[in-house]
Amino acid sequence: MRIIVADDHEVTRRGVNVLLADLPVDIIAETTTGSETLTKVSSLSPDLLLLEVRFPDMDGFQILRQLSQDNSPTAVAVLSTYEYPTYIARSIIWGARDYLPKAMPTRDLKDALARFTAGEPAHPDSLFARYQSLLARRRDRGGLRGADLTYREFQLLRHIALGLSNHEITRSLGISIETVKEHVQNILRKTDASDRTQLAVWATQEELV
Repeated sequence: MRIIVADDHEVTRRGVNVLLADLPVDIIAETTTGSETLTKVSSLSPDLLLLEVRFPDMDGFQILRQLSQDNSPTAVAVLSTYEYPTYIARSIIWGARDYLPKAMPTRDLKDALARFTAGEPAHPDSLFARYQSLLARRRDRGGLRGADLTYREFQLLRHIALGLSNHEITRSLGISIETVKEHVQNILRKTDASDRTQLAVWATQEELV
């Protein structure tokens, strides 16, 4: 498997080299900016891109979006310092195949990389898999609590609580932007919330995310 490691921290790039040393992979390039990453992926067509989400010139989600628009065959696994729920959700929506926090124990991180390089999906107990399930779930475990919302509205509310934009919700749920806006207005009305921030707080209190 041919891999590009995209991270602006040299220590991380060296660490990845060590972790991958005994796996059947070939690190064909290392990049330190977003624009360089896009150029290298385009010219080298790696099997896998290990991607951080922060770069001096752009964020990793812009890279994921561009690769998606280009229909790039390169698989992407995010390997990031940041363990924010919004980042994990965005990585799922924009086509990443896994999200690996750098704070993971070394053994777990190596196991995750081994799974990925073997073409296996993220571990069912991983953060990535749990958020995939959360975004896809239509029916809430506890039923309809606290407001007379439909199951679709509860699903959309979880997306809002994760800090996702209307455009990202459209991509995630496969519905039009007009439908998303209509659902948001219905949720605001039914919950008597003043804005999306208040909705996110309410959804968190209701343990929807």
